[in-house]
Amino acid sequence: MGRTARILTWSAAILVGLIVLTVGAAYLFVTSDDFRSRVESSASAYSGRKTHIAKISIDWGSTAHVRLDGVEVANADWGKSDHMLKAEQVDFDIRLWPLLKGDFVLPSLVLRKPEVALEVGDKEQLNWSLGESPVTTGVAKAVAPKERDQTPLIGRLEITDGRLSYQDTKRKLSLDGTVSTAEGRRAPSPRPSCR
Repeated sequence: MGRTARILTWSAAILVGLIVLTVGAAYLFVTSDDFRSRVESSASAYSGRKTHIAKISIDWGSTAHVRLDGVEVANADWGKSDHMLKAEQVDFDIRLWPLLKGDFVLPSLVLRKPEVALEVGDKEQLNWSLGESPVTTGVAKAVAPKERDQTPLIGRLEITDGRLSYQDTKRKLSLDGTVSTAEGRRAPSPRPSCR
């Protein structure tokens, strides 16, 4: 084996080793509590509400599968409920290549046991209006779609055992309900008769 071949072999081996180390380090970071804490901090800063996520797991591919367990978004300070959003699990697929263009494509989004508590305060403030945070207001304006077709594309939405409540104390209005998606089945088409 010539000197050039040995140099190329060693270079290729070092490159493969660096790639394996980088992928391993990225995997360990993404599955770590430090990564989860950073996601929680970013979500809290974006929403202006304390956000908690018990566990994050990601299966990588051209379409990444993300699973968030124990998601909680705190309510407004004036709200009566302790959380505005709570879900046992948020499970979604996201296509990575369209993200390079700024497009969000979610082939599937599954919410398991979500609880949403919507409230209108005495001064007509809305707990779902995240405009209380200057960061949220700026980000919302920056990412607001100019056209309807620029909103995130969701292929399949599934909600299991959801609960939704709405409270408006000033108008003495209180609504509680459950939400679950259902898949319909198409009726069999009639067979043409032969005469």
